[in-house]
Amino acid sequence: MRGLAEAVRSVEVHESETRHGLIKELKSVLSGRKLRVVYQRVVDIQTGAVLGHEALIRGPAGSALESPDALFDAARAGDVTLELESLCLETIFG
Repeated sequence: MRGLAEAVRSVEVHESETRHGLIKELKSVLSGRKLRVVYQRVVDIQTGAVLGHEALIRGPAGSALESPDALFDAARAGDVTLELESLCLETIFG
């Protein structure tokens, strides 16, 4: 049992260090204003007409925070959701 408890503790420490690293990386993304926006067409499926575009936020290409899920998970963990949302709006509309 002792070996199992040590293994669980080791995994928990690793996950905590990983989370801390992502939060630190996110704060760097926020301070450096490194978000990207990509646009996706909204199409009428019956006519094929483009009705508009949807703005989608992404982190730096190739980073652990490239996906919006990773970005917002890190923001919640680091208690910087409002800062991320504000930068998203500035990036899209700026």
